[in-house]
Amino acid sequence: IQDLGLLQMNLPPIELHASTQTDNRTIEKGRLMHDLGMTRVVMARELSVDQIKAIHKAVPDVELECFIHGALCYSYSGECLFSSCLGGRSGNRGKCAGPCRLPYKVCVDNKESNEGYFLSMKDQCTLELLPEIIEAGVDSLKIEGRMKKPEYAAFVTSIYRKYIDLYYKNPTKYTVDKKDLEALEHFYLRSDIQEGYYNNYNGKNMISVLNPGYNGSDEALIQYTQKKYLENIRKLPVNIYFYAHKDEETVLTLSYKDSFVSVTGPAFEKSQKIKASKNDVIKQLSKLGDTFFFLNEAEIDIDDDLFIPVKSLNEMRREGISKLQNVLLEEKKENNQFKSNKLITRSRREVKALPFIFVLKMEQLEAVLSSNIEANIAISAELVKCENVIDCLKKNNKKAFIALPFVYREKFSSVRNEIINLSYNDCFEGLVVRNTNDFYDLVNSKYLKSIIASQELYCWNKEAVNVIKNLADAMILPYELNKYELSDVCDETFVQYNLVYGKLPLMHSANCVLKTAFGCKKNNYDTDVTIKGRYNTSFFSYRNCLFCTNDLYNSVPTNLLGELNQNKEIFRNSVLSFTDEKGSEVLMVINDFQNALEGRYEQAKDAKFTKGYFKRGVE
Repeated sequence: IQDLGLLQMNLPPIELHASTQTDNRTIEKGRLMHDLGMTRVVMARELSVDQIKAIHKAVPDVELECFIHGALCYSYSGECLFSSCLGGRSGNRGKCAGPCRLPYKVCVDNKESNEGYFLSMKDQCTLELLPEIIEAGVDSLKIEGRMKKPEYAAFVTSIYRKYIDLYYKNPTKYTVDKKDLEALEHFYLRSDIQEGYYNNYNGKNMISVLNPGYNGSDEALIQYTQKKYLENIRKLPVNIYFYAHKDEETVLTLSYKDSFVSVTGPAFEKSQKIKASKNDVIKQLSKLGDTFFFLNEAEIDIDDDLFIPVKSLNEMRREGISKLQNVLLEEKKENNQFKSNKLITRSRREVKALPFIFVLKMEQLEAVLSSNIEANIAISAELVKCENVIDCLKKNNKKAFIALPFVYREKFSSVRNEIINLSYNDCFEGLVVRNTNDFYDLVNSKYLKSIIASQELYCWNKEAVNVIKNLADAMILPYELNKYELSDVCDETFVQYNLVYGKLPLMHSANCVLKTAFGCKKNNYDTDVTIKGRYNTSFFSYRNCLFCTNDLYNSVPTNLLGELNQNKEIFRNSVLSFTDEKGSEVLMVINDFQNALEGRYEQAKDAKFTKGYFKRGVE
């Protein structure tokens, strides 16, 4: 599951696995997922072997699942709006259309790269890393198979099964046959393969810049796989006992190992013309077709001259198979230990119900401070660390929040901890938290100032809002919700914000488009980088060099200023988010926002903007 709102519901006694979409990257997050009742946590794909090993050691009671083979997303899991923003197909709902696989140009300092697939990751293959992954404490190995054919699932699984068995048979002599590697490369994989993030942080060698398409597959290999794995699907042997005598209730009993069920049917009459033989009965009862069973043995006890309608036999067979299947599933459920979740709570601090304004650059902050707007200001962590923000706030007698990065990696924990400590300065009122790893870490460490949960802590429904409202002082609702869904999750007992202006963050990645195209230019914050796609659409790429991540933003801003007065319940509190805007543009938007609050806003005819998800939502 991704949606923590499910934990508020009365679920049946089934295992809960925390999806990779819940962004599981730290020991703290592993502990939290365990405490919430998860039996397994699917790790973020960007973790190294050592990080996985540390999580396993610290949280040994939770199972760990890791990706080992197949397509890799460019964006961190659960952090991608690229597909849903451009076409309404949400990766958070499993319907990603893959815009990262399209060609782009990288533009910086009036320099433009050749067209390439700068967002297209090479496919992952970890056969040679299996010993390291297993020894790190991984319990389940995940093969990515979205939209793949059955032949792919069967063949790839068989290869990894072979090498898992070889490892356990003799770990010290583990080697990979190059023929198996070559076979995998020719089975629905892209032009090149790589081992993922297990021993890499990022790099051009992970990107399929020249060719995102498939090489095609070996037809002989496909036919071999079909014959070996797909022609004879494994089923369970079932034994049948059928009893039918004149004027007595008919009984059909089905058994598998020690499990059995019985169903009853009507009493049948004797007939001189149409009589059912034992072979006739077996023929009908053995028609198990697409069920999970095949007939092993049959014992038929019937009078010689009974008329037994075929319809009755079919109905009893279907009912019996259904009951047997349910019995086997119930027996499986009884073996699952369901743990009740332990939802954490935290005393809420008051947050002023004022507009929130987010800034990335010093020029934007100065513009906001020079305006007459009364608002909560959220300043990016890297700006606070790299510029003299505190003196600027003191000079203007203002306070602000620090917006932590979209992604937390332990590699940068010392810098992140410095920023958290800095937030205790009198110039700051608290933190805007944009990933669940930071969020739950701050809650557990009893952070003393205000915590604003950003839209990345997904709340699709009221149940999820209830989880967050017990922990945060205010929250920003997800961008993907339409106006009806936003209205549904509105909670008057809790300060909630909605975006009314700003370029939506589409992707957050460990890889860097500038580094891939032209090489690393660390800490050059004044350099604006864009990627240009089809129709010359340009997307702003913000390089967060302090935390070594890339944040890709939409080509045009979402502008809902014209909707404020018609949807006052939804926009009780608004967010203005500035990314690559100049100071003059910031002041213009603030002026438009103030006019909109008074019902005097008119959209410029030549303005380029979108209303985002407000009316259409996502699939």
